[in-house]
Amino acid sequence: MTFVEHHKTQKAPPEQVTEPPLTLPFWAKSIDEVRPCGDWLVIHGTGAASEPVASTLARKAGMKDLLSDLNDFAPPVQFKARTSDDWRKLSRPALDFLDAKTDEALVDYVNKYGPVLAWACSDGYEVVAAQSLAVLRREQKVFAAAFELKEALGKISQEDRMDLHNAWAEYEPTRDELNKVTEDRLRSHKISVGAYKHLIRSHDNAQQKLSDLKVKLRPKFERIRLAAMTLATLVIEAGGAPMEECPKEIIPHDIWWGVELMAQHQPAWESSAFSSLPLMLKDANYQGAFSLGQSALCTILDEFPPKLFVEGKIVQEFPHTTLFGIRPALYFMLRRYFRMGKALLVCERCGTSFFSENARTLVRFCGADCSRRQRQSEYYFDTVKKRRRKQLKKKRGVQPISGRKSRSHT
Repeated sequence: MTFVEHHKTQKAPPEQVTEPPLTLPFWAKSIDEVRPCGDWLVIHGTGAASEPVASTLARKAGMKDLLSDLNDFAPPVQFKARTSDDWRKLSRPALDFLDAKTDEALVDYVNKYGPVLAWACSDGYEVVAAQSLAVLRREQKVFAAAFELKEALGKISQEDRMDLHNAWAEYEPTRDELNKVTEDRLRSHKISVGAYKHLIRSHDNAQQKLSDLKVKLRPKFERIRLAAMTLATLVIEAGGAPMEECPKEIIPHDIWWGVELMAQHQPAWESSAFSSLPLMLKDANYQGAFSLGQSALCTILDEFPPKLFVEGKIVQEFPHTTLFGIRPALYFMLRRYFRMGKALLVCERCGTSFFSENARTLVRFCGADCSRRQRQSEYYFDTVKKRRRKQLKKKRGVQPISGRKSRSHT
């Protein structure tokens, strides 16, 4: 008898790609000069990039990836996940713009990433832009308000919403039934006194449960209401602001093509959708405030629709890239953060902003390095410092206080 071994065919693991096939470069390969001119910044760059390029070519040319802190997942290939220690090594235009709250920080931001929304022109390689500081301050406030709304919406979990929905579903039927009970029905004995008292107890219990839940969730929903009202106010002000004309005299005259072709692509903020939002938020309940906050953020993000690019078998989304600034890329990143549902945290050790994979998990540090340093610091203050203090007291002839009596030496 002959035995034949049958080997099970094992499926090959999916191919793991360490980087996406396409890369969105910075506004320019190198930003050579940022020159203040009154309330304007004149930015000179070389190696203008207007479309995504192949990652291999970008690496050879020395172009940095503007979206390097995003993790893309596209079947059938998975991109390698990054660890939390990589956050400080990546370009973080969205988080850095969020923290740029002073003029000095805004100028440093433009030096690193380029203009946000500016007048610009290019001859195909060199690029010149004129960024208004007033527009830069306004865009930073609008972006910070939109980011705050995204964070406030993320604090409401699905469990919170279900608890609130169930509490209302339990309270409303008892309230409506109690309102139907009148003195005439009681006198005609259509409802017994015992059933009436039971209905009152059920109504009071449901009302108390709903009230306690409202008190518990009030800070979360009030944060959404305040963030949405702030965003609506800023968008209405930005939509009504006149477009600033770029003074031609701030552009060097030796750049002949710069003076002639200087133009701006500045879509005005669509403020009509926000005109009635403050009044609606004022009168809305918790569930209504949550829905209005979601609609407001979606309206902002819909102003910057992404584009699809196909390279091989992988489909990638990218923002509309222009020479007039990286504002589309900023809101593209905000869109991705909103969809991923990651919570923005601040490292207790170094102050670096980073995202947590799980919003419910308490994460104190951005990576293993800061966590290790904090443990070493706590160990020093809890153990080593006390031990050294006792040693110094012994050297000075001071006996440490203890529960046992010290022996007397004759």
